[in-house]
Amino acid sequence: MLRKICNYGIITVSCLLAALLLLPRLAGYQVLAVLSGSMEPTIPAGSVIYYKAADPETLNVGDILTYRVDESVLVTHRIAEKNMEEQIFITKGDANKSIDARPVKFSQALGKVRGHLPYLGYAAIYFNTSRGKAVIGGLLAVVLIFNLAADGLSGRREKNDRAGNT
Repeated sequence: MLRKICNYGIITVSCLLAALLLLPRLAGYQVLAVLSGSMEPTIPAGSVIYYKAADPETLNVGDILTYRVDESVLVTHRIAEKNMEEQIFITKGDANKSIDARPVKFSQALGKVRGHLPYLGYAAIYFNTSRGKAVIGGLLAVVLIFNLAADGLSGRREKNDRAGNT
């Protein structure tokens, strides 16, 4: 019975994480973990955001935008102003007192945030580390060993039962 609970629990959690982190990508969404509190309380640190590519011209003041600052840095802030002539956005984190120091060129815009889930980002970040991958591997090994041991014990029990019944 414990074996079934363990197996179903792991399968359920795995499917849920896959659904929340992988399936949105099939629908064209990108998934990112939020590292800072600059968008709190709207999007708390540790959340996962889902954004979808959008034509910068269709974005409006008040939309939450994910954009590229450089090759390795993405930022998600709210559009405070839009200048069609210069093709730039002025952005601001909801928790920040002032607008961001640098305007965002339309060419830097990656997409509009369509939703978020709090806390899931912590798991996504952790499981992308070498320690997190080791934990996943360790859990899978424990489940495998547990299942093999349970199979061995049930096989012995059946053998003993048959030996005792003849």
